[in-house]
Order: sequence, then C-alpha cells, then structure tokens
Amino acid sequence: MSLVSWAGLLAALLTSDPPLPAAIDTTATLGIVLREVHSMTGGAATDTLVTSLAPGRVRVSHRDGDAILDEPNDRFVLLSPADKTYRHMSLATWEARIREALETAAANRRPKGSAEPPPDSLRFEAEGDGGPIAGYACQRFHLFTQREIFPGEVEAIEQEIWLTRDLDLPGTTYATYRRVVANLDRIELDTPVGRPPGVALRTVIRRRGIDHPPGSEEVEATEVIAVERGPIPPGTFSIPPGYTLADSAAASRHAR
Repeated sequence: MSLVSWAGLLAALLTSDPPLPAAIDTTATLGIVLREVHSMTGGAATDTLVTSLAPGRVRVSHRDGDAILDEPNDRFVLLSPADKTYRHMSLATWEARIREALETAAANRRPKGSAEPPPDSLRFEAEGDGGPIAGYACQRFHLFTQREIFPGEVEAIEQEIWLTRDLDLPGTTYATYRRVVANLDRIELDTPVGRPPGVALRTVIRRRGIDHPPGSEEVEATEVIAVERGPIPPGTFSIPPGYTLADSAAASRHAR
C-alpha cells in the first residue's frame, strides 16, 4: 500500500460510526500472509507491511496503523496503535465516499459548463517477463498518467507492477483482494484502473510535478519478500481489546 493511499484511507474516515460491540474472532482462519518491504525517496528508512488475506477479509498492518476490510460484517476499520483508538464505517459507505470524492474532484477540474463525461479506466500495459519475486514467476506491467493535484498543478505518475498468477488464492479471497486494490488504485490515481489478473508482488510508483526537472521525482517501492500459507491467528480481523472509538477517546480527554 502506498502512503498516498494510506492518507486517502484516513481522509475517508474523518468521521466514524458508533462504537462497535467488543468481540474477538476466536477461530483461526486459513489464509495467506504477504510480508513486504516499503521504501520512499527522501522518506524514513525502509519499513515493513504485513497483509493478511482470508475469504472476505483483509488486514494491512503498517507502522502508521492497521486497516481491516471485513466483507461479511460490512465494515471498514482503521486502528491507531499509538493511542489505541479505532475508526470504522460501513464498507459500502466507505466505497461510496471514495466515489463521491473523486466525482466531485473531477467535476471541479472540468471547465465551467462542460458536460465532459468521466474518464475511461486507466489500464496497465504488458511489458513482458518480470522474473521471480519471493519464489513466484511474475509478469511486469506499466502505466503512465497525469493528474491535477491543485488547480494549475499537475503531477505525472508512472507505476510499474509485477504480477503473479501462481499464488492460487481461493476465489472469495482473491475477489476480496481485487476489491481492496481497486479502491486503493482509485485513491492513488483519481480514476478507476483496469488491472490484469494476478497478485502484485512488487510495485514501483514515480511521481513528479510536470514543471519539475527530470530526476526530481519521488519514488515509492513495495516488494513482497515472503509468502506464508496457513492458519491466520484468531483476532486478526477484530478490534483488539483496550481500543476505544477515536471520537470517544478525544471527548474523554477533553473532559478531564
């Protein structure tokens, strides 16, 4: 997950639904865990991401927090380990907010009075063999686009992905993975993105203002270094004990 995508997740959850009932999933679930390294030009040292995939559920753990997508319970949760708080909302509502935000942004960028339709989906172009990553054969794909960040400020984005079809995820697990990736692509690129089938084991994103000199781009890279199959520990997709709703925690501190 890119940091731009992570910021988008946070922005989508500035408000939260009422507190969730305290409940821990006590059953281990068969699934897959992707351990990744993440780096960014000019940023902090290389850090790690852990993505847990199970039928209908995904959890992404990052140094800034954890995101949990839970389809059976129609909820999207962000955990903040720093202050042991969480935010959450209906998964369907979260996706609707992403669509509304992008549609509003696109409308604001169009000239006044223009009836220009929404842009077609961006699509990755095949670049050929990508070699093995974490023991799995990959194919490399490439995408280039531009987006307006602010009026008059345009950013060029180049993204390369290395996809494997050899992980053999169960159908429901793969469908959930694709759902998450589709939402993150929309946050990152401001429009729907057509991805080829497969699981991304390496992603490289280059961003540069079009009026900035060549070589000044920001480069962000994520690569899977280990793939683990087996039982995912109970509670992985639950809110940990001791966590409180973010807005409730803030109100409690203010009252003291």
